[in-house]
Amino acid sequence: MGTGGGELLKTFHHPSNKTQVTEAWQPNINILKHTIAKQGIKVHALPAKHEDALPVKNGSLNMITNSHAAFNPKLIKDKLKTGGYFISQQAGALVDCKINPNSVRINFTIYQNRTRFFYESYFL
Repeated sequence: MGTGGGELLKTFHHPSNKTQVTEAWQPNINILKHTIAKQGIKVHALPAKHEDALPVKNGSLNMITNSHAAFNPKLIKDKLKTGGYFISQQAGALVDCKINPNSVRINFTIYQNRTRFFYESYFL
């Protein structure tokens, strides 16, 4: 979710045939179609108003990552397999972002479907 240009995704070295991405911003969709899609990764281009959509079967995902995109917690829970993980990085107006990059606070959340475990960490 919120894959951007795929720079972070490429560092995971996850098998292409087991990876799908969603993106709602057209410039990034164009980049993804010309890069990771050619490596066999399925790219789901979403309209901005449905940025939080996950066009996959319920209970089908081991892990969902989210980088700055909107998400629906119930939808995340429904899409994850039991024991699956949701890892999110969020930054924005509600987490004290300022022009000075040294003062940006970023919220990371890790959720495991089986145990309903949440981990939140703030970095200043």
